[in-house]
Amino acid sequence: MRSHRTKIGSSGKHLSGVDRAAIILVEKVALIVYIIVLLSAFVLGGRREGWSALVGGAVVIASFNASAFLLWRAVSSARMRWLYLLLASLKYLLLILVCGWILYRGLVQPVGFIAGTLVIFVAISVFGVIWSVSRPKAEKEDTDGSEALIGDG
Repeated sequence: MRSHRTKIGSSGKHLSGVDRAAIILVEKVALIVYIIVLLSAFVLGGRREGWSALVGGAVVIASFNASAFLLWRAVSSARMRWLYLLLASLKYLLLILVCGWILYRGLVQPVGFIAGTLVIFVAISVFGVIWSVSRPKAEKEDTDGSEALIGDG
């Protein structure tokens, strides 16, 4: 009988400790980047830009954590997968609406808000560099991403 658990690469590791550790590392890097962006925005742009960066970062970090939770549940729950994927899709629509509303109402400065929203993008980029440099050479040559399988077969 086929399993519905997703495998990663040729090692066959299931989505448990590997992905959870990656998400935690991204969150740690995001926190460091967030602090740097906030301090820079407050020092270089004043209170209004700092507030905008604070709001933008909070929105995108909340969105990232919601995505991680919903997609994690979708992968781990075969019976309720459709519900979690639907909720993840609706979360993206809600994110667009919230960001649009915040910018339309003029609650924040657009430059500071965008600087805050780039926190996760920068954190994931830094994580990717750290991860690719820290992997052993044999593992880099063994997996090129084409071996990702769904199921056991």
